[in-house]
Amino acid sequence: MDTILRLAGQLGQSWELWLAALRLDPDVARVLDPSTTWFTVIVIAVLAAIATMIGQAVVLFVNQVRRWALGFSVAVAIAGILGSHLLEGLLLWGLASVAFTEPWTAWQIFKVVILSSAPHVFQFLTAIPLLGPAINRLLSIWGMLVLWAVVWATFGTGPWASATLVLIAWLGMLLIGNLLGPLLAGARDRIWRAATGRPLHLDTSFLLALVAESEGNPT
Repeated sequence: MDTILRLAGQLGQSWELWLAALRLDPDVARVLDPSTTWFTVIVIAVLAAIATMIGQAVVLFVNQVRRWALGFSVAVAIAGILGSHLLEGLLLWGLASVAFTEPWTAWQIFKVVILSSAPHVFQFLTAIPLLGPAINRLLSIWGMLVLWAVVWATFGTGPWASATLVLIAWLGMLLIGNLLGPLLAGARDRIWRAATGRPLHLDTSFLLALVAESEGNPT
């Protein structure tokens, strides 16, 4: 019974912290309070990951990506999102270490960055036809604003210094992501083709080749 009560209390903390993050409320500073456990923050990240998985799965399914290819594509997308948060945290930590004499620990930064995923709990809405890309951009900007609010409230750096740090880290993450994105996408496709003998996304030329092969080798 005590375990259930403790779990309920931590879930209640997650709910309150999530709402505070969405509202850009200064109360988000509680994320670094000793009473706020990693479980409280990770619950938010898990919900955001599930919502992202749903949105990605629906979009891929509509685009005729099926079965194992669907699961592989979703898993890679989730890994990419987690990697981008990790990269953003490392950049923010590095910038803060240079800019401020009082050191921020990597664990503090990662806790703050994980909380910035709060808006992505609505990521399943990206499955809405035509509006998906716009919603995705809106959630990304909202997440950046959450990160700004948390950094400002938690570390007392002031609104402009916090905005500068977050913006540089965010732009750095986008730049590195755009540079590495094509390379990682190519590696993903090569891994899938090596494992299955098929491209991850079946294009017209591959389908026509299959038809030609079947016509040339009738059963």
